[in-house]
Amino acid sequence: MESEFAFQMARDLSPAAAPHTREQVADAVGGVLPGIEIVDSRYDSWTEVGVPSLIADNDCHGAWVRGSLIKDWRAIDLAAQQVKLLVNGEIKGTGTGEAVLGHPLNALHWLVNAMNQRGMTLKAGQYVTTGVTTDIYMAQPGDQVQADFGAVGAVEVSFL
Repeated sequence: MESEFAFQMARDLSPAAAPHTREQVADAVGGVLPGIEIVDSRYDSWTEVGVPSLIADNDCHGAWVRGSLIKDWRAIDLAAQQVKLLVNGEIKGTGTGEAVLGHPLNALHWLVNAMNQRGMTLKAGQYVTTGVTTDIYMAQPGDQVQADFGAVGAVEVSFL
């Protein structure tokens, strides 16, 4: 389980000759939302197989659970926003948005410009998760996992 901030794009960011500024990227965001990435791998020893194998394994991505979209997000200090990962009501990890390249928007800004260099763009309606904010938790059958992002909201998933 990885607790991650996510963004939904409100408009396309067309490829441009110059890199997009962080403010241009922020202006294209329709909202922020809490998310849980469910990490999964076909490898039993995924930490030992090496980067090329992990990339071929979809970067160990199994699924994504999203919370509710917050459209009025600009006043929230995402870097300072505390995140708690709870399992069966017990805190298993804490962190802040600062764990994501200093600010979750920095990860989105990087992605937009990396895509821009390849002539690609993010499209309106697409979601982007930005990276883990707390320690990773390996869920077990019966676990109820919640990621609490404070002002951004909470999201949860149960494993029966």
